Amino acid sequence: MLKLAHYLKPLRLFAALTILFSTMHSGLSLMLPRLLASIINNGISEGRKGYILLIGGIMLVLSAFSAIAAIASNYCSSRTATGFGRAVRKAVFFKVESLSQCDIDGIGTPSLITRNTNDITKIQDMLMTILRTLITAPLMMIGGAIMAFSMNKELSSIMFLVVPVIIVITFLVAKKVIPMFEKVQKKTDMLNQILREKLGGIRVIRAFNRSKYEDNRFRLSNLDLTSLALKISRIMAGILPLSVLLIFLVTVFIIGVTSKQLNALDVAIPLQKLQVENTVGNLQAFLVYLAMMIGAVAMGAEMFIMLPRAAISAKRINEVLAIETKITESATP
Repeated sequence: MLKLAHYLKPLRLFAALTILFSTMHSGLSLMLPRLLASIINNGISEGRKGYILLIGGIMLVLSAFSAIAAIASNYCSSRTATGFGRAVRKAVFFKVESLSQCDIDGIGTPSLITRNTNDITKIQDMLMTILRTLITAPLMMIGGAIMAFSMNKELSSIMFLVVPVIIVITFLVAKKVIPMFEKVQKKTDMLNQILREKLGGIRVIRAFNRSKYEDNRFRLSNLDLTSLALKISRIMAGILPLSVLLIFLVTVFIIGVTSKQLNALDVAIPLQKLQVENTVGNLQAFLVYLAMMIGAVAMGAEMFIMLPRAAISAKRINEVLAIETKITESATP
């Protein structure tokens, strides 16, 4: 994939802006749960309406800036990815135009069509995912861990048990689906070839009354590709529900542990009473940070699985760009 990186040079500004806006969005998002805890602990528990309105107004402003940063980040990442796809597609198109028929037959016209459409789209989607996830996921995971640890050191240890579970699940899913990605591209090549043969030889097919045979041939190839694509989608679709399930299970466990800690405190003692009052807000913020961390790991898992898929497509595109034509123009016509 690094061989295609030079097509990003004209789009460096949009790529840099994507990173900048993603950082702003992540930083502002990490501030909101802490402010929410402050409202609960210092505002609601003490009945300070002015404090609630002040911190609530600050949260509203930060949320607005965070939303603007997210929209700007998505816009810049889309411009970068689509511009990159256009540049690579143009390079492949002109490369194919410069090849001789012998060179084209070496790869096959259906495969060239797939590489200039489907494969480039896969890389384009991967680039968009990287630009949106590469900064956001680490910031959310590390920032969420630091903020949660600063609120409750004992409960923070639970997060270090949940994250490895998601990583193991991701590894098992990747091990299962990555070999299937290359098969999908080859089956797409075959489907394009059958369709091209049918369209190109429609008169011959009708003359020999082979329409039903060709229709059945296309149907079987289409079903084969569809079943494999659905199998991959079903396997990958399990990551998000499992992440949500883990969030719910850990939330229930944390609430149970916290309730036991609160029952052990004596509200008659001023220091312990203050600890009880602060626990509600801190627990709310802690759960939000936990969800952020698990969500960030899930985002990273999605990128990890998509990367080999894009690498396969990049390899197929580089094979086309690296072809040296066997027929060259003579220096003296």
